[in-house]
Amino acid sequence: MKDLYADLTNDNLDELISTTAETIRGIAFSGKPIPRHLKKQLKLMYREDRARARAVDRERQRAINDMC
Repeated sequence: MKDLYADLTNDNLDELISTTAETIRGIAFSGKPIPRHLKKQLKLMYREDRARARAVDRERQRAINDMC
């Protein structure tokens, strides 16, 4: 159980959303308008990344509650 807790607390949630953030930053600083199909893709990527981050957070919380 302690190994699971250690694994969950060592996860960095920022890594889960870094791909989306880097993509958005690259497009934003290019100065060009964002194509509609790319906007949809970025929204989907962001939602998936946030869902993964929430899942990791839920597992972390569950492990912490199990430890108590």
